[in-house]
Amino acid sequence: MSICLILLVSGEEVVNRSLPIVGIWVLSNDGNYTRFTQFLSNKPGYEFKSNGQLVRYGNVGWCGTPPITYGNFDGQWNFINDTTLTIRSRYWGGYYTENVRYQFLTDDKNKVKFEWYDYRSE
Repeated sequence: MSICLILLVSGEEVVNRSLPIVGIWVLSNDGNYTRFTQFLSNKPGYEFKSNGQLVRYGNVGWCGTPPITYGNFDGQWNFINDTTLTIRSRYWGGYYTENVRYQFLTDDKNKVKFEWYDYRSE
């Protein structure tokens, strides 16, 4: 119990060693994603949950001209292999599916590069 309290007080996200992609990822200024404990109001992001559920924090409208309003879109994710995922998510126009390659950029697995391909709108 005291270990949990210490982790909550510190505000740091604990990396799941068996599923390090699990967690909240927010777009950084360098185009990569950084692990956070919650979404930022002005940046897109993804939350990969250990049960295969996905929350995509993205633009709620079709226009990308600032100011952009962000909101949560539900979805699912699963592994294709140890460096590639498939995600399916809602967006303002319906649903889409795409594959995502990922590569951790730091030893502590708190920074990741995503490369999207094979986008399919439904």
